[in-house]
Amino acid sequence: MQTFIEVSDLSKVFQSGKNMTVNALRNINLSVVENSCTLLQGASGSGKTTLLSILACLERPTTGQLFIQGKALSRANESLLASFRQQNIGIVFQNYYLLPQATALQNIAAPLLNSSFSRKTIQQHVQEAAEKANIAHKLQARTEELSGGEQQRVAIARALVRKPSLLLADEPTAHLDTANTQSLLSLFQNLLAEGKTIIITSHDPRIFSGALPIHQIITMADGGIQNRTIPSMLSV
Repeated sequence: MQTFIEVSDLSKVFQSGKNMTVNALRNINLSVVENSCTLLQGASGSGKTTLLSILACLERPTTGQLFIQGKALSRANESLLASFRQQNIGIVFQNYYLLPQATALQNIAAPLLNSSFSRKTIQQHVQEAAEKANIAHKLQARTEELSGGEQQRVAIARALVRKPSLLLADEPTAHLDTANTQSLLSLFQNLLAEGKTIIITSHDPRIFSGALPIHQIITMADGGIQNRTIPSMLSV
């Protein structure tokens, strides 16, 4: 398998107050191969969400290098980052960030509204993404009419609507019961079968239920990588 993401000596420093800095990430070195699932785990404040934000091209590293699909993105301008993110990356945020008064259909279609796609093509993309996320039967329902599990599926469909090659999910099971968690993991398994590359942040032990093949586990602490584990299910 080819390398999909390469991170070298990456650090992120945030300014906190007038004279204080926070070292959110310290000298991160990480490789992710294509068509694999990587789990980032660690306590709150360990740096996993910050790392995910940089991989999503939502944050810039302070130092170090980030390559995704061979493209050097560490020093790319905002326009290039936005274009790359829109074309290649789907993001599932922990709190969903759905438009509260909009329908599921409108939420899923939102990433396509400024595209050059025709209305017919947008409808096709929305329908396909909704069917993959098993939420097509709720397209006309408004956000407040959806259960937590249904809102999660709308958020996933929205992340998939541009047909990205990389899916990033921040604590995707945090608000789900056991049945919805198993359903979500099965969905991720199907996306892997389609050739997607997936990175998840989580400390939920249900992730290890066996429904989703985890190819590597990155344990983070204090902004650095503490340990990298290859589960026995992976033969490399």
